[in-house]
Amino acid sequence: MTMRSFLGITAHFGVGIELNSITIGVYQSNERHTSENIAEMLSNTCTEWGIDKDKVSAVVTDNAANMVKAIDLAFGKKHIPCFAHVLNLVAQNSIQQCTELRNLITKVKDIVTWFKQSNIASNELLLQVLRPIEAATKEVSGDKYCTSSKVIPLIHCLILKVLSLQLEDSLGKDLKSLVLKEIAKRMGVIENVTPLAIATVLDPRFKKMHFTNPLACSSAVAKVKDLMKTIAQNEAESDSSDNSEKPEDNFCLWEDHHKLVRKNWKTSKTDGSSSDELSIYLRSPVGRLNENPLQIWNDLKIQLPKLHIIAYKYLTMVGTSVSAERLFSKAAQTVNQQRNRLKGSRLNKLMFLQSSKRTLEKGHISSIPLGFLLWLIFL
Repeated sequence: MTMRSFLGITAHFGVGIELNSITIGVYQSNERHTSENIAEMLSNTCTEWGIDKDKVSAVVTDNAANMVKAIDLAFGKKHIPCFAHVLNLVAQNSIQQCTELRNLITKVKDIVTWFKQSNIASNELLLQVLRPIEAATKEVSGDKYCTSSKVIPLIHCLILKVLSLQLEDSLGKDLKSLVLKEIAKRMGVIENVTPLAIATVLDPRFKKMHFTNPLACSSAVAKVKDLMKTIAQNEAESDSSDNSEKPEDNFCLWEDHHKLVRKNWKTSKTDGSSSDELSIYLRSPVGRLNENPLQIWNDLKIQLPKLHIIAYKYLTMVGTSVSAERLFSKAAQTVNQQRNRLKGSRLNKLMFLQSSKRTLEKGHISSIPLGFLLWLIFL
């Protein structure tokens, strides 16, 4: 398995108030990992599954230049950086730049055994600085609950938690400073990532609370308003088309009344109506952290129909490609010493069947939408 290169693609979609995932591709690649080759594999996968690429909401990968460019080539500007990968880089780079800590680690041959035998060593490594990063990584690595809307709030909480640490020794202070520096460097503009910002605003548990950049927050709200206008216009055009297809009735005394009703209905579909939906939502109290935002929106969809459509799209996105990482852990188990000659095409089928078992048991396989989120990773 380690001697061969594979591209794994995992699709994620919502069914009702539940999030589901399924493996749609584990493809062996004998070509160089160029952006063009990766983009071609992605496009071929969409063709194979009959997926309209315009309906793919977003694609989550690490920030490798070839992956980002491949997504642009295949789908346009729909790339979202994997939050878990960024957190991992924050921890790694902070440790690497902390000379005193790096020297301490290199003196130890077996770091795991050393940790178990020495509480002092654990304290010297200042796990309290790294623990918030670990907690944030675990929090955003699930695939059965909304994670796209958690990225911005988690970064805000992570910064506040690290800032609040009271450290006396120089090693701890240096590491704390480096962690904050890395967070600012790698996540300083995360609020400008439109899909994540919209997901946060439309998560009833967070809304605008965790934004530190007012312009980014305003931009996300403005984008939501634009999306609502588009929905209203499409609805009006659809209804107008339906009416034009109907044959003219014979004499009807109420004909002018019907015209007035249609005029009144169109007026209710104007921008003011959309703004009212958003205003009602933003003025309402925030939800509890342990609530399912999809369930909350399911309860609100009659009162806020346009906003519900947008919220559902962005809340069913994800914030990491951890699911694809897990995919290759399972693939490694499938391609073991007894089956190490398993062909890539057969592995693709086995991984699909394994991932679809839970979906099939729930009867959701026929509910998979044409447009969904893709997570992918090269190994």
